[in-house]
Amino acid sequence: MTMVRLMMVLAIIAVGFVSMKSCDTAVSLKTEQTLQYQQKIDQKLRESDDMIRERLQESDEIYRQKMEQTEY
Repeated sequence: MTMVRLMMVLAIIAVGFVSMKSCDTAVSLKTEQTLQYQQKIDQKLRESDDMIRERLQESDEIYRQKMEQTEY
């Protein structure tokens, strides 16, 4: 009878250990996915900033050209 109890206790511990490892793996995967998503957002923000900066430079150039034309 004690052998059966010991085996049940060991089985419960083993199930708990496997569950804990599964949970750790799931958390690791979710953390990795979150980091990848954050990197994508950061990349899109950099691209957006670059586009805005480029358009502002173009707009400034057009404005300067028009101002030069009106001076003459």
